[in-house]
Amino acid sequence: MTTLGTPHHGTTFADWAVQNGLAGTVTAVLGLLGIDFLGLEDLTTTACRKRNRLLENYENRNSNRILYQTYAGVQDMDDVFWPLLPSYRVIRKMEGINDGLVAVDSAKWKDAYFRGIRDWDHLNFLGWWEPAELDLLGGRAPRTFRRQARTFYQDLARALP
Repeated sequence: MTTLGTPHHGTTFADWAVQNGLAGTVTAVLGLLGIDFLGLEDLTTTACRKRNRLLENYENRNSNRILYQTYAGVQDMDDVFWPLLPSYRVIRKMEGINDGLVAVDSAKWKDAYFRGIRDWDHLNFLGWWEPAELDLLGGRAPRTFRRQARTFYQDLARALP
């Protein structure tokens, strides 16, 4: 089971949005951009802690038969795809380094499963790349990103037992 930028321990952005009564607004705005965020309330740290307790026995029973591995993403604020800037700022202030939606510590799940950090924001894990990020601005061109992403996913598949 491989997870990529998954908020195993929740995201403090979801906590912040729910606590400030903005969950519906965040969901609606991101929905206009084609980003499905309907599960925002399920990503709070409290909701994830409850879910993790429910799944703990299952994981313990199957840890010798299932390969668990996790990856996190990290981007500098200047490189995060603009729809993620508000969440990036909230998470940076509350948890530290993140991919614009998930802090590294939440994406790790457990240290024993952690395989590394990608130089990606959260939407990059889904194959999204900001069109304005061109080589002449110092970023990677979309073609370069797609090639790197394809290689990463192919390598993940090849490494499976």
